[in-house]
This record gives sequence, structure tokens and C-alpha cells, in this order.
Amino acid sequence: MTNQPTSSGLPVAPFCPSLRSKKFYFLEGPALTEDELLDASNDCWCKETQQRVGPDAEPVSPDDCQRGRGCFKG
Repeated sequence: MTNQPTSSGLPVAPFCPSLRSKKFYFLEGPALTEDELLDASNDCWCKETQQRVGPDAEPVSPDDCQRGRGCFKG
């Protein structure tokens, strides 16, 4: 997926802003790639549920938490 810039010229993150990981807390901006978001554990969770499933009870991952998912927050 190509990260299209916004009107401000900044790229848009492809992931739901509620997606969290340990690496997330060290980023200086939104994660634009899966490698920027995940560490070797590949562990992530939803900020809304504080679990490894989203509000729709489906698994959380960078592949799943993108536009088109019902609980995605753009």
C-alpha cells in the first residue's frame, strides 16, 4: 500500500490509529510500515479494547487494522 501524502504533505499511516505495540511508543510520528510498528515479538493490541482483538472481536495486526475494517478510525 502506498502512503499518499495529505494536503499538508505528510504521509498518511495505513494503520488504524488505535493499533498499539511496544515500538509504537518510541516513534516520532505515525508508523508507515509494519517494520516501524512491530518488534521481534510481533505483539500488538488495540488501544480501544486493550486486548489482541478489536472492538469487532476480530484479531489485531497491521495487516488487519487498515481502512475498510468496521472499527477502523481514520
